[in-house]
Amino acid sequence: MELTNLQQTWHRFEQKLDQNRRLNLQLLRKVSLDKAKSKMSGLIWQESIAIFFYTLAGSWFMYFSATHWDKWHYVVSGAILALWSFIASARAVHKLQLILSVDYSMPVLQLQKSLMNIKISIIKNLRMAGWLLPFNMAFIIVGFQVFWGIDLLTEAEPEFLLWNGILSIGLIFVAGWIHMKLNPKTADKDWLNWLIQGSGSQVNDALEFLNEIDEFEKES
Repeated sequence: MELTNLQQTWHRFEQKLDQNRRLNLQLLRKVSLDKAKSKMSGLIWQESIAIFFYTLAGSWFMYFSATHWDKWHYVVSGAILALWSFIASARAVHKLQLILSVDYSMPVLQLQKSLMNIKISIIKNLRMAGWLLPFNMAFIIVGFQVFWGIDLLTEAEPEFLLWNGILSIGLIFVAGWIHMKLNPKTADKDWLNWLIQGSGSQVNDALEFLNEIDEFEKES
């Protein structure tokens, strides 16, 4: 009889412990998800501003090319910068769509995968930015005309143009190296997490909050 009572008491104790674990998990999940949402909301505003900025910049570079139609180097430089700006805007739209499509009611594992997809998108955007380096002359040509009214190709010394041409060729290899290093497979590297500070650290913070839930579930 005493053994039966002891077993019943132990069973009730286990039930209370299980209920307590479930309650703690629910509270942790709610708090952690609220923190993750808060972090990602900042990224929503950041991407919205980026879309506006890149679209505005692309439109202005198109205007620059159109108003300097008589000089091929202005047309080409403006077109290169406009194309890059519109591609960057499209990438920002894609990233914003990924952020807005996150369903925080999903299981933690699926939610982690969704956030990792956003982080990979950020890494790919950095790759794209690297490929703008070989086209530095486009910035220089447009900048000299806009700020000082100087036609660089006609007024600069040949040596200056030669060395900048060599630099542009060298930057092709730099861009290729950046493309290789900024690999989605290295998304968890410390140096890459440092590199995306401000533009992707929100995702890292959100993933940390989800890891807390995941670890608690495993311990339970």
